[in-house]
Amino acid sequence: MLLLSHDSKYLFSASGSVLNVYSATSGEIVYRLSYTDNSEESNNNEVKIVSLCLNPYNKYQLFTFHLNSVICLWDYEDGLLLKSFELKIKIKKIYNVKNSIYAIGELKKSSKNENDSISLYKLQIDNSIKNKNLIEHELIVSNLSINLDKLQFAIDQNEKYVAYIEGRRKLVINQFKSNNSVKKFQSKIELTCLALHPNEDCIATGTTSGKIIIWYNYINCAHINSEEDSNGKKRNLNSKPTESVLHWHSLPVVSLSFTTEGSILYSGGHECVLVKWLFKTGQKDFKPRLGAPISSITSSLDNTFCAVKHLDNTIHLIGANMKVVQTFSSFLCPNFKTTNKDLVNNMDFTFYPIGLNYFKKLNCIVTNGRPGHLQFYSYSSDKLLFNLDIVNENYISPENLNKPNAHTEIECLAFNHDSTWLVTVERRNDSVTTPEIKLKFWCYDSTNNKFSLNTLVRHPHSYDKITKLKFKPNENTLFTCGEDGCFKSWTLVKNRPSSIDQNQIKYNWVYSTCNGYRDMYPSDIEFFEINNKDYVAVSFEHIATLWKIDYDKSLSFVDDLIHCAKDDPIKYLKKIDNSNLLVVHNECLNVWCFKHNVLDENDLLSGVEESLETRCIWSQEVKDVLKVETSPSNDSNVLIFVREHLKSDESLIKIKIGSIEISNNSEPSFKYCHEFVQDLNGLVNFVVVPNDSIKRNEEFSLENVHILYADNFGIIKKVKKSSLSNENLLQNNADVDLNETMWENRKILAKNLPESNLARIIDTNKSNRINGEKDQFIEENRNGFFESNLNRIETTPAYLMPKIGTFCYDTLRSMLFKLDEKKYEMQNGL
Repeated sequence: MLLLSHDSKYLFSASGSVLNVYSATSGEIVYRLSYTDNSEESNNNEVKIVSLCLNPYNKYQLFTFHLNSVICLWDYEDGLLLKSFELKIKIKKIYNVKNSIYAIGELKKSSKNENDSISLYKLQIDNSIKNKNLIEHELIVSNLSINLDKLQFAIDQNEKYVAYIEGRRKLVINQFKSNNSVKKFQSKIELTCLALHPNEDCIATGTTSGKIIIWYNYINCAHINSEEDSNGKKRNLNSKPTESVLHWHSLPVVSLSFTTEGSILYSGGHECVLVKWLFKTGQKDFKPRLGAPISSITSSLDNTFCAVKHLDNTIHLIGANMKVVQTFSSFLCPNFKTTNKDLVNNMDFTFYPIGLNYFKKLNCIVTNGRPGHLQFYSYSSDKLLFNLDIVNENYISPENLNKPNAHTEIECLAFNHDSTWLVTVERRNDSVTTPEIKLKFWCYDSTNNKFSLNTLVRHPHSYDKITKLKFKPNENTLFTCGEDGCFKSWTLVKNRPSSIDQNQIKYNWVYSTCNGYRDMYPSDIEFFEINNKDYVAVSFEHIATLWKIDYDKSLSFVDDLIHCAKDDPIKYLKKIDNSNLLVVHNECLNVWCFKHNVLDENDLLSGVEESLETRCIWSQEVKDVLKVETSPSNDSNVLIFVREHLKSDESLIKIKIGSIEISNNSEPSFKYCHEFVQDLNGLVNFVVVPNDSIKRNEEFSLENVHILYADNFGIIKKVKKSSLSNENLLQNNADVDLNETMWENRKILAKNLPESNLARIIDTNKSNRINGEKDQFIEENRNGFFESNLNRIETTPAYLMPKIGTFCYDTLRSMLFKLDEKKYEMQNGL
């Protein structure tokens, strides 16, 4: 969902339940607005935004329409929630025509399976809306047979008729408040999108073949089902409207948009190209290589910009000269190769095969981005820092979306203990040629914040897939697991100086060891230290094996840990302290304890090998574990993320966050500390980020860590507990309370906004005073309170300021300085 303000200074984009307000000038985010911050529904699926609309009676205000039939009125320049309203309609989409707001939806009392109850309503919104808590509606067109998957719908600017796509090939024209006057026209090609001309009776529809069909004269012709009258005689009416075709796209047209005056038509699709059509002549212009397939196009009201949103969540602001004016990049969704909803809704499918990873050097999240790239995303600023090209290949659009091209994918990633080394695994398999697999080692240069390729290994596990990468803590040693049945180790070694430059020292990575177990496939690795000796645990199907790391880096088998049946394989291994190992199976959790047994106190001196006792001390049935992570604040605490189905709604899942803790060699304790409901959008990925303000060994709580999660739609969120009540959800504030929080927010975010004229004048005067001679009286009697009031004048719009008398009185009082009574008495001889 994209929307531009009346003056094109702000861009609005909805992501889940959050409204992002961007500055078109600076490209920075100005506000992240969410009414869930004032309610108990902070993790409720139903609060997500389904549509946006500008207030037709106040150009500085914006409506957000939520899935739970709540409407929020925002002042987007100051980030204020002015009021919340309720609606009796389950909203699907909102349309703004002149001063009217229309909603497509169904009444709350309607059944979810009644598609014929979808209707068009006009919302009763006017200047007196502040005095209302419930917005009434008027029925305009009932029982729309619209395709809810596409939801391609448009309203005539004169508010006489609506046009929408029914099924795959039918274009429907429905007169306002007249269900009997319905015209349906059959297209030979499947229709994908539509746009209504703002000034003429003309409809542009996109098709799966890439053609754009322009429909004329559809008002005065008969529809496909009205060729015979009541007596069965054929009528001599023209049953087909006039059509013309614009064709450039080779793939389906995804989005169409007319400019305000209707002279230009924009179109876009999977070719990653924006096409600009001169509507009368058919002449076209292009903006190619936009980086990702186009999902929606929105034209500004003043015709200065065209906002283009892509499948990867990137937004480009393109000027009338077809040049990119601004780019807004947040968390990317690498959805480039599939439109199959069954695949996307698969619980184990993900667009992020490497998961979410924390990069401590830049305090950011690293995961899959564009094809063959890694994205470095700053969760604190909600901004994409940069993309790292790993495979060095260009993205090419497919000839057919049902048969996407085979691209090289990044499947595994790992950072070492201090994030100075990055390791990636890339694989390309088109099921025709020999698979290409590469293991790459990248060195991070902190001086210029760049990665450079150090070592490249082709087919590190023959032609088999690599399933796991993991660095040994505090050492530059990497272990890899492959489907060839082996786990290998790689070490960093020093090269001999070259004959050209004897002083230059280089390092590279070399193969070290290779081991296996019973012709089984390894899946996960975990390291721990017992009595100053290093061990590594490797899982093979349903068995966890224990290996000792010798001084020469070789491995010796110690023991195998078996507690579950063969049909219950191991998913994860995670250490708890250094003497306990958590083994996560598909259907249960096991904790193993390791203890050294020394029969004679002289054994170590005589070189006798110590014996290691292993036993399972705790087991509990837990199904469908998504991930396990060690708590950043306490090594004896492990977080477990569990997924459960909701029987009441198959489109939702419940995520439960549990904690396993072992203290003072006691029995492990397991409890769930938080849960929330999430859309079924494939596999949910999690990452636990350290909180620098929390000290080590502190008791675990959700407030002490940052837990982020993302779904397949590229929406990343932070897990948090809501401690606020629902009392402020439906506010009845006629006036805005300008509290100190608002001043501070505007002060912080002022750097992301263009400077106002008043602020520029005041800043010039300040600069002149600083550069010139300082006024001794001003310096001695500097008043911080007055400067605070002056800052309010600079950053607050005039229409939000308090009454002139009140504000001026407070400002004048703030200009007074405190009188020194003793000095005053001495000067006046009192």
